[in-house]
Amino acid sequence: MKKRYDVIVIGGGTSGWIAALAAARQGAEVLLVERRGHAGGALASGLPILGFFDIHKNRAVGGYAQEFVQRMTAAGGCEGPVFSDAWHASSVPLNNAVVKSTIVRMLHEAGVHLRLFSQVVAVQADGPSMRAVTLQGRSGRERVEGRVFVDASGDAEVSHLAGAAVRSSDDLQPPSLLFRLENVDLNELDDYLVAHPEVFYNRRLIPGRKITPDFYRNRDFYLVHEDLIDSVPYEGDWMPYVDRFMFSVIPGTERRAVVVNTLRGLFVDGTDSGSLTAGTVQLYRNLPHLVSFFRERIPGFARCYPADSDPEIQLRETRRIAGDATLTAEDIEDGRTPEDTIALGCYYIDVHSSRDKTNASRLTDKAYGIPYRTLLPGGIEGVIAAGRCISGTKEAAGSFRVMATCMAVGQAAGTAAALAARTDSTPRALDADVIRRILQHEGAILSSPAVPR
Repeated sequence: MKKRYDVIVIGGGTSGWIAALAAARQGAEVLLVERRGHAGGALASGLPILGFFDIHKNRAVGGYAQEFVQRMTAAGGCEGPVFSDAWHASSVPLNNAVVKSTIVRMLHEAGVHLRLFSQVVAVQADGPSMRAVTLQGRSGRERVEGRVFVDASGDAEVSHLAGAAVRSSDDLQPPSLLFRLENVDLNELDDYLVAHPEVFYNRRLIPGRKITPDFYRNRDFYLVHEDLIDSVPYEGDWMPYVDRFMFSVIPGTERRAVVVNTLRGLFVDGTDSGSLTAGTVQLYRNLPHLVSFFRERIPGFARCYPADSDPEIQLRETRRIAGDATLTAEDIEDGRTPEDTIALGCYYIDVHSSRDKTNASRLTDKAYGIPYRTLLPGGIEGVIAAGRCISGTKEAAGSFRVMATCMAVGQAAGTAAALAARTDSTPRALDADVIRRILQHEGAILSSPAVPR
């Protein structure tokens, strides 16, 4: 590893790896730092990508995210997009093993310097400007200088360490433990759902759409009704804390394997090691109970077995920066696209309760713009945020936290970082129109068709 780079990206998750890719493709010498042993974050968990299309099937995300899907499809690790009459509108199922190898190949081709098993423990600023970070790795501590830094930590960790303005909540959305079940028979489940449609969780059906038997067959994404959960007696510490079972098909398994996003932990602060430990323990203690429930109560799962679980619980919400602009629920519901829009989001507002099994969700009608100003942390220069830690209200974050949106924001952040490094400018001084032109040249979508009312 060198001692100085044009752009240093902290966090190799859903948004960070694509920010590093974008910066490198714009000619910057890039270091990507990731504390885990692989890049990809939630992408590498096996969850399907949500947020590519709005409910009218208008594409909201293109660019490098779409290139990644094409590469995944060519490698046999992706199917889709699969459109749905439910609120999530579309999904792109993924094979998590292929995700990891595809990301590594794309980073290697672009010349990104990748440092795994390392995390930032300190930052150095010259006045208001970030200059260097100290990394803790297996071999000790190393100081690395950069011209521009991308905070893709998910937790606004770099911005927080640098003294930038950040915001959090006393009511953080709960994390989930994702796990994989194999030897399932989804054809049996489909037959059961056709015969018992009341079991399917259909409260989030797009207005005007009707459920037919075909709706229940050959699905990629399942939501099973809470009545099945409520029928389970709570014994010991077994508490699923959800209002529906969510699982999705893993491509290439002939519908014999699924990734489950159901176990949810309450009262967990992902920025506190003690709280995170307690939440992780709680979720792993519940895992055998949930597997038993699938075997006993869900048709097609009688002979299933757990094959894998994600190494870490997946966090929905921690810190966000307080940026030069703040995205709000009103911006999202009105479909506003400011002049400095650098990415589109289109997923509905989905805020999970931290105290019980409920969700506060609102359907959105069309895509909305994410302003470049929401990527700029207040009180610090030389830093650009990416992913779920950009500047937005709690309700807005319930929409822009999904993977397709985070990937689009990551491409914008990396592009801006490379431009700032090349012009020896600060990210805040950049002309957003220049960033937008580069993004559009690289296939990003920055406007959406008007929706008739």
